Amino acid sequence: MAELLRDLARSPIRIFTATSKPAFLARQILTEHGLDTCFDAIHGASDNDSGGEKPEMIARIIAEEGLAPHRTLMIGDRRFDISGAHANKLRGLGVLWGYGGVEELTEAGADLLVETPDGLAAAIRGQFQALSRL
Repeated sequence: MAELLRDLARSPIRIFTATSKPAFLARQILTEHGLDTCFDAIHGASDNDSGGEKPEMIARIIAEEGLAPHRTLMIGDRRFDISGAHANKLRGLGVLWGYGGVEELTEAGADLLVETPDGLAAAIRGQFQALSRL
């Protein structure tokens, strides 16, 4: 994952976090692993844990970052990520090496499931090719 994040950071693709964890904690974790510079911005809940609901958070990120929903992809491992994406008219890509599983992500309506980190780069490329046709 670290290598993929570093590769994506050198590409034209903009990368953001949208975590329910407090943003300061996400920033700390990413910094400890030398990955904070791979992200254009690190978004998360407020220090008091408010603002972590995915639909509202994603809407805020779209507005703050000037993103076009039809050209934006949400990657996540839980149903909250997928439902938050769909609530904002984004495609939701589910990854199976996190906390959710096939059943949870399928029931949430993930647009695509990726089984291993090795398959994520190709899945992202495929999704952005599909998005560019819209």
